[in-house]
Amino acid sequence: MDIDEYLNKKKELEGRKELLEKKKTVEKKKTAPKKEVVIKRNTEISKVEPNSPNYSNNPHNYPNYNHPKENMQWVFLGLAFFVALLIIGVYFLSNFMKDSSVDDRSPEVIELEKKLEELQKSLEAEKLIEENKTEEQTNETTNETSNGSIEESIGPEVEIKLIDEHTDDISLGTFDSKGKINGNLIILESNTGDSLRYEYRLSIVNKELAVIQCKVDKTTEIDTNEDGTYDETDYHLDRYILEMDAGDEDIILDSVTALGSVKITYEARCYYCSNSQCQANSVTGDPGVFTDGESAESAKLKVIIRPNTPINNTNSS
Repeated sequence: MDIDEYLNKKKELEGRKELLEKKKTVEKKKTAPKKEVVIKRNTEISKVEPNSPNYSNNPHNYPNYNHPKENMQWVFLGLAFFVALLIIGVYFLSNFMKDSSVDDRSPEVIELEKKLEELQKSLEAEKLIEENKTEEQTNETTNETSNGSIEESIGPEVEIKLIDEHTDDISLGTFDSKGKINGNLIILESNTGDSLRYEYRLSIVNKELAVIQCKVDKTTEIDTNEDGTYDETDYHLDRYILEMDAGDEDIILDSVTALGSVKITYEARCYYCSNSQCQANSVTGDPGVFTDGESAESAKLKVIIRPNTPINNTNSS
């Protein structure tokens, strides 16, 4: 049973319950007698006309008076009667309160409430089953991750690029991901047959607010006859190792003199350092560099160097 079905059924049962309670209230008002407790105390005060003293039977001519004991008896009798009335009133009031507190719900209303409780319990049981299934799936996923491949930590963010020439004054710009500048391939040609040197620079920027270390690999591929197949490949692992403070930029000046179509690729593998020198300490157990978290960025350039032709011509092919 889903949530919507439960809510619709609950709303229907509550509506039936409210209708039955209203009907019960109307019938009760029509049939139930009104209970009223009225305690009245009537006090009669009689006036006694003063009479002239009767001295006929009083030889000494003294006035006649009632004895005080007779007056006290009437006072006690009145008090007893008043206390009895209070006791009777309290008795009737207590019975009236008990009658008012009695559950006057009809059997239909009680049955509806029981169904609502059963429906609620059923929904809670289904929720518990779903939670257990979700927990089991989570545990299975965790176990698979533990037994399988472990997600690698993320390394520092860096920016690497290759720029034409050693200075900005004569530079044509920055090489794109295809190794060209503004879509153009750099071509150097010489009409003397002398060897030419193409100069460029490598820029690496630390984008983090922490000290990092970058190990830069360099790969040079040469197609001497420009037939589309590289004839020579030179791979230099850890060509540069750089320790960089937060926000630093390192510029490396480099050049190439090979003839033919040349492609040069730099790849930087960067890590966070545990101290400002990125040096390990076997005594304290400081690793110096956190090699578990690695980031890799690369940049490349393409240039064609040809002899016996005009120099410094640029081709977009």
